[in-house]
Amino acid sequence: MRQTLSTIFAAAAVFIVSFLFFSVRSPIASRGALREKPDDAWDAFQWWYSQRAFPHELIPQGAFQKAASYAKTRMGKESPASVSATPPWVALGPNNVGGRVLSIAVNPSNTDVVWAGSASGGLWKSTSGGEGATAWSYVATGFPTLAVSSIAIDPANTLVMYIGTGEISGYHRPQVGTPGARSSYGMGILKSTDGGTSWVQTGLTWTFPQVTAVEKIAINPMHTQTIFAATSEGVFKSTNAGAAWFVSDTTVMAMDIAINPSDTTIIYATHGNLNSSPNPGLFQSLDAGLSWLPLTNGIPSTNFGRAVLSISPARPSRVYVAIANGSTGAAYGLYRSDDDGGFWALVSDTNFTGGQGWYDIAVGVRTNDPNRVFTSGLDVFRSTTSGTSPVQKTFWYLGYGGMVPPGGPEGPYNYTHADHHAIAFDPVHPDTVYFGCDGGVFKSTDGGDNYFGCNGGLATTQFYNGFANAFGDSLPAIGGLQDNRVVEYGGSTTWSKIDGGDGGWNAIDPTNINIMYDEYVYLAMKKSVNGGISFNGTTAGLPTGSTNANFIAPFAISTSSPNILYAGNKNVYKTTSGGASWFPPNGGANLNGTKLACIGVSYTSPDTLLAGTGTSSFGASPLFQVFASTNGGQSWTDVTGTLPARYPTDIEFDPTLSSTVYVTYSGYGGPHLFRSTNVGQTWTDISGNLPDIPHQTLAVDPLQPGNLYVGTDLGIFHSSNGGASWEDFSTGMVPAMILDLVVSRPNGVLRAATFGNGVYERKLARTASVALLVPNGGEVWQAGQSYLIQWSQQFLTSVKLEYSTDDGGSWNLIASNVPVSPSQYAWTIPSVNSTHARVRVSDGASTSDASNNSFTLILNPDVVNGWNLVSLRLAPPDPRKSVLFPSASSPAFAYNGSYFVRDSLSPGSGYWLKFNQPGFVNYSGDSLSTDSIPVKTGWNMIGSISKAVGVSSIIQNPPGIVTSRYFGYGSSGYSVASTISPGGGYWVKTNSDGTLVLQSTSSAANRIGSVGEGSLSWSPLEIVDATERHQRLYLAREDGRDSAGFYEMPPPAPAGTLDARFASGRMMEALNDFPSKEFGLSIITPAYPVRIGWEIRAGMPDVALLIGDRAIAMKGTGRTTIANADARLFLKIGGSASLPVEFSLEQNYPNPFNPGTQFEFRIPDRRTGGILVSLKIYDILGREVATVLNEVRHPGVYREEWTAKNPPTGIYTYRLVAGSFTSAKKMLLIR
Repeated sequence: MRQTLSTIFAAAAVFIVSFLFFSVRSPIASRGALREKPDDAWDAFQWWYSQRAFPHELIPQGAFQKAASYAKTRMGKESPASVSATPPWVALGPNNVGGRVLSIAVNPSNTDVVWAGSASGGLWKSTSGGEGATAWSYVATGFPTLAVSSIAIDPANTLVMYIGTGEISGYHRPQVGTPGARSSYGMGILKSTDGGTSWVQTGLTWTFPQVTAVEKIAINPMHTQTIFAATSEGVFKSTNAGAAWFVSDTTVMAMDIAINPSDTTIIYATHGNLNSSPNPGLFQSLDAGLSWLPLTNGIPSTNFGRAVLSISPARPSRVYVAIANGSTGAAYGLYRSDDDGGFWALVSDTNFTGGQGWYDIAVGVRTNDPNRVFTSGLDVFRSTTSGTSPVQKTFWYLGYGGMVPPGGPEGPYNYTHADHHAIAFDPVHPDTVYFGCDGGVFKSTDGGDNYFGCNGGLATTQFYNGFANAFGDSLPAIGGLQDNRVVEYGGSTTWSKIDGGDGGWNAIDPTNINIMYDEYVYLAMKKSVNGGISFNGTTAGLPTGSTNANFIAPFAISTSSPNILYAGNKNVYKTTSGGASWFPPNGGANLNGTKLACIGVSYTSPDTLLAGTGTSSFGASPLFQVFASTNGGQSWTDVTGTLPARYPTDIEFDPTLSSTVYVTYSGYGGPHLFRSTNVGQTWTDISGNLPDIPHQTLAVDPLQPGNLYVGTDLGIFHSSNGGASWEDFSTGMVPAMILDLVVSRPNGVLRAATFGNGVYERKLARTASVALLVPNGGEVWQAGQSYLIQWSQQFLTSVKLEYSTDDGGSWNLIASNVPVSPSQYAWTIPSVNSTHARVRVSDGASTSDASNNSFTLILNPDVVNGWNLVSLRLAPPDPRKSVLFPSASSPAFAYNGSYFVRDSLSPGSGYWLKFNQPGFVNYSGDSLSTDSIPVKTGWNMIGSISKAVGVSSIIQNPPGIVTSRYFGYGSSGYSVASTISPGGGYWVKTNSDGTLVLQSTSSAANRIGSVGEGSLSWSPLEIVDATERHQRLYLAREDGRDSAGFYEMPPPAPAGTLDARFASGRMMEALNDFPSKEFGLSIITPAYPVRIGWEIRAGMPDVALLIGDRAIAMKGTGRTTIANADARLFLKIGGSASLPVEFSLEQNYPNPFNPGTQFEFRIPDRRTGGILVSLKIYDILGREVATVLNEVRHPGVYREEWTAKNPPTGIYTYRLVAGSFTSAKKMLLIR
C-alpha cells in the first residue's frame, strides 16, 4: 500500500478551499450507533488553506487562473496511446454515503425533480424526489463547477435555472482594493434554458483573481427577468435574466437574500461571518434594491455572524432570520419580524448550531403555514408556534454504521446527518421538506416527524488523504471521509462505514487484510484486527492532539515488516509491535520543532524512510524541511538541500529501489516535484512541463517504475519516461479535487480518492511487451505434428502468432486473438519444408518479437521427436548404433520378453530409439530383398527390408502363428500397419516360435493405417496428453471378420511417453456380446492434463465415460479433460440410466480456494445430443474475469477446473449457461 498520501486535484478552473470548514467528530469503536463530538473545524480550515498559500498569507492572486490557463492551452491532452491502452476512469462509489450538500431546489412544475449542489462535487439531479438506490445523477455543466452554493429555478418557466458557484466563510482584504478570501474560487453564475441539459455563463462572471463566491440567488416571482445574487463582493442585480448585472449593494460578504413574494420591492440581505467583514448585519431594501438600510431594531449589534433568511408565502410580512455569533460560532438564536422587518423579536435562543454557526446554519418556514419553522445546524429543530419552543427532531449520533443500503435507511426515523446548510420545501406538497447537510440529502414527508436519507447514487463524499489498499490483492480498501467516518470498499459501489468521525490516514497490513489502522484527527490512531468490525485506540506512548500533530497527521506502515509503523507529530515515532506501543527511535529530540507533514517508508527496507515537516496554522512560522534515516529512525540527516521552502505533501519511494524517492510540494511559484536516487543526498527537479499548481501526491507503477502519476489541484498527470515529460490523465473523470492516488497491484489499477466525488479507478497506462521463448532458433519441427510455441509478456490480453519460411521476409498467420495465459499455443506444423523458418508473436500492432534465429520445418522425416520404432533397411558394414543413428539420444532397446540394450544392430529386428528432434537417417549398406525373421511366442519387434512389404504377403512359418495385428509407432502412438515400410520397426504377436518371411516381390499398400476407418460401426476415441502425444482407441460392433482380441496392443514404449489402451490391453473393444458392460481405460503419461475426444457413430448403444464419480454421455462428437492420474476411467455401455435427468450446477470445491477450484455440473439425458455449454467467472462488479468452458457438451456429469492466476482476493460469481438453462453461484478467492 501507499506509504504517504495527500491531497489532489481540483477542476481546471475552480479551486475549492472553504468547503473544508469542517465539523469534526470524535472517534468510535464499533459499527453500531456512532456518537461524535463537533469540534476543530477552524483547525481543519487552517490545515487546508495555509499549506497552499505559504509563504504568503493568502494564495497569490491570479496564480490558480494562470495555472489553469496553462494546463488548458499548453499542456498536452491525454495522448491517443494512453486513451486506447487504458479505459477511462470508472467510479467506485460510495453510492450509499452522501457528502456535503450546500443547496437544494425542487422543480415547482414537477416536484419529483430535485436538484442538489455539493460543496466540491458539482451539481446533481434526481427525478424520483431523491428516493431510491440510484436516485441521483451527476450533471455536467461544461464548466469546472465544483462548489454549487445556490440553485434557483424560474417559477414561470422551470426550464430556466441558475446556479451560483463558489463558497465563502471568511473575508480578508490585506490591501485596500485587493479582494481576497479564505474561501473557494467562484466563477459567478451559470444559466440553463433547457432544464439543466446545457449551461452558459451569465453576465455575472468574475475572473478567478477576484476570488468571488455566490452564496444565494433569488428570482423575483412576479418578474422573473429580475434576479438578485448575494455574493462575497456584495449584492448584484439583473433585470434581463442574467445577461447583465449591476451592483445593488456594495457591502461585502452577502450571505443570504430573500424577496417578499407579495411585494417584490421589499428585499432582505444578510452580510458577514466570523467578524471578518467591515459591515456585517441584516439589511433591507424597500425599492427593489436601489438602496439599502440596516435593520437594527431587535437585531444583535455586536458579533453579528452568519445569518440566513426565510419568508413564508402564506404570510409574506413575517420574516425569520437565524443568526450566529461571529465570535463564538454559537447561535444567537432565531429572530422574527411580523411587520416587514420593522421590529424583530428573539423568539428562540436555542443553540442549534453548536459552535459552528459560521459553517452550518439554515432556516426554513413552511410554504402554507408561517407558524411552522425549521432551524438546523448541528441537528434539525422544529417549532409549530412561530419559532418559539423549538423541539429537537433529529439526533446526529443515531446514524447506522456498517453497510447501509443505497437510498437508506441510514438511521432511525429521528436521524439526519450533522451540519446542515440548506432547507427546501416541496412547493406542491408542503409536508415534504429536504435538508442539505454534510451527509448529503435528507427528507421528511410528514412535516418533520420522520426523516430518512436520500443519498442513493449521490457520490459526493469527501475523502481526506491517506486512502489505503490491501497490498496483495484488490480488496479491501479503506479511506477517511470528511464528517462521514472511515469507510471500506469491498468490491461494489456500496461501501461499509467501519469507524466514526472525520477519518484521516489509513493502512492495511500487507500480510493480513484483517489488520487495519485508521486515525481520527491529530494522530488519534486506532487498530482493527477483525477486518474493520471494531477498532481500538493504539497510541500508547504516542503524543497526539493539536499541540503535537497536524490536523490530518501522517503515519505509514512498512510493507516489508508490517509490525513496523512510523507516525509523525513533532518527531517521528515508531512501533515494532503493530501499534501496541510507540517510542521515538532517536531518543526523543524533535527534528526541527515543526510538525510532520508527510512520511514515506521504503517498500523494500523498513529502516529507510524520509519525513517532511510543515505546519499549516495561520500565523505560524514553520520550517519546511526533509529529513532522511537509513537506520529505522535512530538518527536523521537534513536532506532538504535544494528543495523549496514550501509545504511538502507526499513522499513516495520507488517500489523496487530504496535509494529512489520522490517528494511533492504544495503552494505556488516554482517547481513542485523532485526525485532523488541516493535517499535524498541530491535532488533533481522533474516538474518538467507540469503547471505551477500545488502538487498533492505521487504514485509509482511497481512493475514499470518509469510510469509516474502526480495528483495536483488541477488534475492527474502521467509520465511514461520517469518525469521527462507529462500528459493529462483525466479522461472519464468528473471535475473533482483528488486527495490521494494509490496503486492497486493485483489488478493493475490506479485509484483516486476525491474530495467531492468518491473514489475512481483506472487501469495503469503500462507499456505492453512480449518476448518469444520457443522456437528461438535451431529447432527442427516436423510437418503435421503439434509443437508448443511459448512466450512471455506484460500487460497484453491476447496475441497474434505468425510464421515465416523465408527468414521473416513474409509472414503467414498461425492464430489470432490467442489468450496470453498460459503463454503457449499448440501449433500443428503445416506441410512445408524450410531451413529458414521463424515464428513471430505480437499484439497485432506495434508490439512484437520473433525467433532470434531460424529453425527447420521438415516434411516426412525418417524419425520424429521422442521415441521411434526403427529397423535397418540395409545391411550396413558397421552395425554399431552410434554409427547408424548418431543423433539418437537414447540407447537402442530390443525386446525379448522385456527390453534390453543393443549396441550393435541387426537387420530383421526392431529397436526403440529416442530422438530430440525429427530428421532423416542416412547410412550405406547392401540392399535387403528378403529376410526370414525369427519370432518367439508372444510379442516380437520385427524389422524391414529395403522395399515395402504388405503384411498380407508375409509368410508365416508355421502358418497361422500370428495372433495380432501388425503395429507401427509414430507421433500418434500405436497404429495398425498394413505395410512393413523400409526403416520401420513393428510389433507382432505369435502363438508359437517360428519365422516370418519378408520378400521384396510381395505387394504393399505402403501405409500405416488407422483401423475401422472404412466401417461406420467403428467409433474412435482420441487421447492427447499435454505434450500433444496422441493415441487412438476404438469401440466397434463385432462384424464377424475381426476379433477384438486381435487388437491387443504391444507393450508400451520404454519410458516417458503417452501410453493409452483399454484395461484389457487392447486398442479396440467390441460391443456385440456386451449389451451392458464397463470397459476400463488405462492412461499413462508424464504430462497431464489429458484430453479425451470421441466420435460415437450411428448404431452404437449408449456410451458414457465414467471419470471417478462423474458420468459423461458420449454422443456424437465431444471431448473432456482429465486433470490428473488420480481418477479411475471406464466406458459404460448401455449406461443412460445413470445419466442426469436435469440440469444442475454445484457449489465449487474447495471454497474458499487459492488458487484452484473445481466446478461440477450436470447435463441431462434428453436425447437431444450435444448442447453448447458456457461457464464463465465474473467479479463483484459484473466484469468477466475468465472463460472456463465454451463448447458443446453431451449429457453427463462434468467437472471443470479453474486456476486463478491473476485475480485478487474477492468474491466472484461463476455462471453456467447451457441452452435455456442458467445458474450462478458465488465463491471466495483468498490469496
